[in-house]
Amino acid sequence: MGNQESAEDIAELIKAAEQGVADAQFNLGNRYALGKGVPQDDAEAVKWFTKSAEQDHALAQYHLGFCYNFGKSVAPNDAEVVRWYTKAAEQGLVDAQYTLGNYYKFGRKNGLPNHAEAIKWYTEAAKQGHHYSQHTLGEYYKSGEHVIRDLVKAEALFDLSKITKGSNLSGIFGVLAAKPVIREAIISELKRQAGLTQNSSGDAPPNLSLAR
Repeated sequence: MGNQESAEDIAELIKAAEQGVADAQFNLGNRYALGKGVPQDDAEAVKWFTKSAEQDHALAQYHLGFCYNFGKSVAPNDAEVVRWYTKAAEQGLVDAQYTLGNYYKFGRKNGLPNHAEAIKWYTEAAKQGHHYSQHTLGEYYKSGEHVIRDLVKAEALFDLSKITKGSNLSGIFGVLAAKPVIREAIISELKRQAGLTQNSSGDAPPNLSLAR
């Protein structure tokens, strides 16, 4: 009975994907990538990711960039990696922003590192509460390589990263951060110190999801 239902679900998914539903195309591509409910097939995964990505589905764009990055049924293609990761990142997909930051930091396959672009995308991800991006950005400001050295920003970013991933802060901040209301105030202040607020006019910073 369960297998029959599963087969029916897959049939409905395929039908929706063939009708051009972007979510269905992405989900079908993901099933082929994982071999979940269908035979594992990277070529089919790329086919459906592409159809969905061309409809501006951010997750499909990110997965398609991954396929071009690691040669999943397609030849590795630096231009396509950047193209699809960037499209997903521009839509606010935090994993794409962080991945694109890494891609630029460590050097694209056919080019040298671009630290300005890396910092740009780490900053966007950090604004959304991505703790790896916050920490990496902190390292930039601590070292002063490729940015003006700023230890205040660096420490704020390191503390934000700790809070985001659920680690305890030391000192008085650690005591206060245990209280949810005060914790949010601390986060807002740390974001201000780190330069992650949307503007510097004194307006309240955006409400960021910290569940990463």
